[in-house]
Amino acid sequence: MTPSTHLVRRLHAWLIVIVTTLGLGTLTAAPAAAADPVTYEGPRYAAVEGAPPSADKPQSKLWFAEGSWWAVMRTSAGPVTVHRLTAVHSWVDTGVVVDDRAASTADVLYEGGKVFLTSRVASGAMEVLRLSFDQGTQLWVVDPGFPVSPTTAGSESASIARDSVGRLWVTWTSLSRVWVSHTTTSDLDWTVPVRVPVPDSSVAADDISALVAFGGKIGIMWSDQVSLAFRFAVHEDSQPDTVWTMETPLSGPGLADDHINLKSLVDDGGRIYAAVKTSLNDTGEVGSEPSIMVLSRAADGTWASAVAARVSDDMTRPQLVIDATNRELYLLMTSPTNGGGDVYYKHTAMSNIAFAPGSGNLFVSWPGVRVNNVATAKNPVTAATGLVAVATDDTNFRYYHSELALSVPPPVDATAPSVPVGVQAVSSVSDRVDVSWGLSSDAVGVTGYRVLRDGLLVATVVGTSFTDTGLAASTSYAYTVAAFDAAGNTSAPSEPTSVTTPGVVVSAPGFHGASAASTASGSTVSAPLPVGAVAGDVLVAVVSIRGQVEITPPAGWTLVRSDNNLSTTMRQGIYTTTVGADAPASWTFRLARSISTAVQVLAYGGVDPVDPVVAHDGIVRASGSTLTTPALVAPAGSMVVGVFTSARVTTFTTVGDLVERTEVTNSGSSRLTTSAADTTSSAGPLTSTASGSAASITQILALRSNGASPPVDATAPSVPVGVQAVSSVSDRVDVSWGLSSDAVGVTGYRVLRDGLLVATVVGTSFTDTGLAASTSYAYTVAAFDAAGNTSAPSEPTSVTTPGVVVSAPGFHGASAASTASGSTVSAPLPVGAVAGDVLVAVVSIRGQVEITPPAGWTLVRSDNNLSTTMRQGIYTTTVGADAPASWTFRLARSISTAVQVLAYGGVDPVDPVVAHDGIVRASGSTLTTPALVAPAGSMVVGVFTSARVTTFTTVGDLVERTEVTNSGSSRLTTSAADTTSSAGPLTSTASGSAASITQILALRSNGS
Repeated sequence: MTPSTHLVRRLHAWLIVIVTTLGLGTLTAAPAAAADPVTYEGPRYAAVEGAPPSADKPQSKLWFAEGSWWAVMRTSAGPVTVHRLTAVHSWVDTGVVVDDRAASTADVLYEGGKVFLTSRVASGAMEVLRLSFDQGTQLWVVDPGFPVSPTTAGSESASIARDSVGRLWVTWTSLSRVWVSHTTTSDLDWTVPVRVPVPDSSVAADDISALVAFGGKIGIMWSDQVSLAFRFAVHEDSQPDTVWTMETPLSGPGLADDHINLKSLVDDGGRIYAAVKTSLNDTGEVGSEPSIMVLSRAADGTWASAVAARVSDDMTRPQLVIDATNRELYLLMTSPTNGGGDVYYKHTAMSNIAFAPGSGNLFVSWPGVRVNNVATAKNPVTAATGLVAVATDDTNFRYYHSELALSVPPPVDATAPSVPVGVQAVSSVSDRVDVSWGLSSDAVGVTGYRVLRDGLLVATVVGTSFTDTGLAASTSYAYTVAAFDAAGNTSAPSEPTSVTTPGVVVSAPGFHGASAASTASGSTVSAPLPVGAVAGDVLVAVVSIRGQVEITPPAGWTLVRSDNNLSTTMRQGIYTTTVGADAPASWTFRLARSISTAVQVLAYGGVDPVDPVVAHDGIVRASGSTLTTPALVAPAGSMVVGVFTSARVTTFTTVGDLVERTEVTNSGSSRLTTSAADTTSSAGPLTSTASGSAASITQILALRSNGASPPVDATAPSVPVGVQAVSSVSDRVDVSWGLSSDAVGVTGYRVLRDGLLVATVVGTSFTDTGLAASTSYAYTVAAFDAAGNTSAPSEPTSVTTPGVVVSAPGFHGASAASTASGSTVSAPLPVGAVAGDVLVAVVSIRGQVEITPPAGWTLVRSDNNLSTTMRQGIYTTTVGADAPASWTFRLARSISTAVQVLAYGGVDPVDPVVAHDGIVRASGSTLTTPALVAPAGSMVVGVFTSARVTTFTTVGDLVERTEVTNSGSSRLTTSAADTTSSAGPLTSTASGSAASITQILALRSNGS
């Protein structure tokens, strides 16, 4: 099937090869080398009727082999030849002719050291060639016997693939049908072309088809504008030629168009990716409708889709490239759709295909030139090859190409942390075990620990201690601990540590003492610690006021209940706390304004300090002298407290075995009398009689027994063991130790640095901050119990903080999302963000509604432009090891909103912001931030938002990272950019004037 007319042009090609080889010498490899895409002007080509030389949509023109990028390109004389990209970013014609028909377009496949190429014209034979690399001449040469022609008919387009058994396949559309042919005994012998043997292979005249080899199969995708669908036919390599199955990846009005680009990756489990264009821009649909979509097919044949561009983005001719190093998809598109202009790109993780809104970033662009028909490689690219794409200027007949370096991902952490040592398990209460252990080490860093009881996971914690509750009394348990890191590596478990919980000794709570204080007109009341109260006691405070103002208890007090008697503006609250070893002599309750107030404090022993209240209730009355509480359901023998308060000066007489503990009277214009009493023989109703009638509040609560009757404790806890001090940051030391034991129970630990107390903590670890770099410190730890007994200090453990190694924060990635009218916006985790990065989120809305960030995000600042009802907030968070794929910001109502998220490494995750400021303007196109005071080299972020559809141009070395536009009635455009060379003012210029908000913040280096 080889036309004899090719012999003359092949002889001509060999002569050119000889001349070119002598003239070029040895060319150095030229993989893409730029950090951002850089465009270079290329050679001119002959102007002929037909498709531009970098067309068509399913086709690839480039390949990387033998250390260089290669391409088939039309020459200025007409023939299509092999070109090589040099180290100085220029294309050199090697003189190897692949088609002397200037109007032809080719699809190139590089596989197994060979180049396979199918070349077609609108009217004329299709040609297939095979090229081999000549190591002597360093050129690709056409193998003997080629080209061959699978069909003599002209075609709309053509593409080529090679299946798992070595057969070449080509597909094309002609006469409104989808055709296919493949090789038989050799690459020179082809089957007679047939229509793809599935239903509905009839198409419109300008529909196209594309080929892909994947997972032991061949797939053909074609556009079908007649039946409004994209079809996909699958043939298993082991099946007869007539056995195919058909799938419909996408269908619906306006969804089919003659734009397809197919790609696959060998080690991706048979997954397929397709970039397609809809026809919705031709049907008058709104700008938010999808224009460019990326379809993906899983190994089980299910299809998924992601919107890559919308009609308003005005994109066309999509091309896909697979980055095998970083497992990412790159999508290249041309805008505008009519006549070309610039080539833009977006990229996304293959594992979670999602594209930021908008046009993306420029890939191929040249001043004063309209480029179109971008083409790239069929094979996946890597960090070693970079990404290269060519496009053509079909007005001046010249090639342009761009080069982009691809990042090398950080090395995979495959090393597990060390096994935790010094595991201790101590039980001093019948239903609880306290487990502690020493710090593990890891090549990158320990993320946390998994605690197992009797071989079953019971907790995952960050620190080096865990309290296991809800256990059975008099029962043995065995505990092991394993450390894990952010990469998911887990250490072997520690050796088991066994412990037996003690039996239960039950005794009823007991009254230990009471105190009271009052003010006729003041905004604070200080009540003393009751005489007789000891560490571990539970305190009940009753605060009674003649008014409805807010009551603020001291730190550590918990509100149990609050009751209001509106008939006489009287409020009463009950609060609880536990007496610690270092309890103050008194506590101060604060009122929102000066008011008549009485405070009663009662101390009870034998009460559960963690969950002291079984039940509570209350009732208010407009008048009366017999004050009766509701009844409660509580265990027999519970300590039940009743509180009786009257809006007059009176005296109370308790009924039954209710014992009054305190009674306080405030006389004057805002008079009240309040009494607190208790009993263990009744859970209510409780009654106390006043000497006169008035409005009243009565309350009742039952206290929970702690299940133990503590004897007098005179024994100190054991000395803490296994004290470790580790410093990985210049100003911080992490100290940990094992649990101490005690006859009753350890209350806490005192940490001493160089003999001086620096902290009192409950757990078995402490982080000492604000230290000096390159300095030695010695740490000791002593345990103490509730009775005030303190152990001897541990043996000193010394550590030296490292020196300061300062590195400037760096940009890692960005993402964006928007809604024209919605109450939620979900922004994806930026591609490139890693655990430990600080994220900066900018939320811009056309309104003044409340913004609710996701959990874990902290508001930095919020600015409002009331002239145009626009609000903008900046939030920060830190990326954790289990960071979600996206975060959802919520608005109080549906509104036009844009969210930009930027990821930065090398930023202090605890206190990331050095300074921030903002300014609003009623109008203007030059948006300038205030200036900040920040350390030299700080990462400074500027945000520029205009209440119109516009584009921003940054001034100076300010680098724009994202730009989002919401069109429609509530329009806005917002841009985020950064720099390390200036702390402001920062400036970005809009293409039109409008009301605006500009904000600036400086990020703090983490000093490591």
